[in-house]
Amino acid sequence: PIGNAEVWIGYDPALEGDGAAVVAIAAPAKPGGKFRMLERHNFRTMDFTAQAARIKELTTRYRVTYIGIDTTGLGLAVYPIVQQFF
Repeated sequence: PIGNAEVWIGYDPALEGDGAAVVAIAAPAKPGGKFRMLERHNFRTMDFTAQAARIKELTTRYRVTYIGIDTTGLGLAVYPIVQQFF
């Protein structure tokens, strides 16, 4: 539905509590423009490899130009896996 538009992915890891989540958003077409959320997925009870696989799946559906991963904690486990394909 967005053609070849630029898409950004954001990943927030968690082990428990609110759970890990990933979002795919359409980047603004111009500076100061609006973002549009395309997909949101919760990763409750998924291991890190499975979470990275779901992120990879998003990169095959969209023209992803940026992936933001919170690496201040558990994201360090998913980050190197994502680096292998992005």
